[in-house]
Formats: sequence, structure tokens, C-alpha cells
Amino acid sequence: MLVCGGITVTALGGCVNPGGKGLPAGSSVVSSSDMRELTISGPTSVTHGQCSGPFVATVKNEQGNAFDLTTNGTLPQVYTAFVGIGSTLYSDSACKDQITSLEIAERYSSVAFYYNAEYAGNFSIPSLTTLLESNGTNVLLSTSYKLTIK
Repeated sequence: MLVCGGITVTALGGCVNPGGKGLPAGSSVVSSSDMRELTISGPTSVTHGQCSGPFVATVKNEQGNAFDLTTNGTLPQVYTAFVGIGSTLYSDSACKDQITSLEIAERYSSVAFYYNAEYAGNFSIPSLTTLLESNGTNVLLSTSYKLTIK
């Protein structure tokens, strides 16, 4: 865990700031975490206007194994990437139960969701994404996912 400019985060090797200059003023190393990666499995190509999925976002440790959270956590950047082009996420395969955030429950390592894209296009998840834990910790996870919408 790191304190980066007054914000507590668990990171891959240092605090990140827009200028890329390493640790910002006021930062200090507190401890470390086994959480290292967020994987997203599911289709890599979907058709707009159709319910697609399931997609599964999973937190993994350094060894690539699923890592159960000790507190609830949300994935706002992943949610924003999916809905940012006028699309909607759902908890069911019929795309009837809309969700407004991606939350991984305490003692779980993943969340499943379905997707209905309004428009054709392409997007990708940022290479570093944040897991916001309910205890106030922000965890930076590396990730890689690209989706083509036809």
C-alpha cells in the first residue's frame, strides 16, 4: 500500500502522477498487496443493439490466481469504459436488470455482467485501472482488454 499525495493506494511499484515523475510530494510506502491484475474475459467482438456476455472481471494476484477481496470493491474505470459510448451494463443475460456500477463483493474475486452497446466502435480498458475498496483503499491494477462493437 502507498500513500500518494494523501491518497492511500495499493500499486504495482510506485505512485503514478500525470507528469510521470515517480512519487509525488507527501507520498510514502506503507506496505504491499498481493493484488496485481484485473482480467476481463468474455467476447472481444459484439453486435450493437444485442445483449452480449457474460463478461467477467477478475482480480488476480502475482501468481495469476484469483484473489478474494477482504472488503467490497468497485471498478469505476471499467464501468465507465463500457458505458462511455452510450451503452448499458446488466446483471442478467436478458439485459433487463441494469446495473450502475461494477462491484466485487467481499470474499469474492470477480463480477459477471452483460452488455448492450448502442453504437458500433472500438474501446479498450485503461492499462492501469482502479479498484475502490469500501474501506477507503484505492488499488491500482494492470489490465488489458479491447472490444470491437459491430
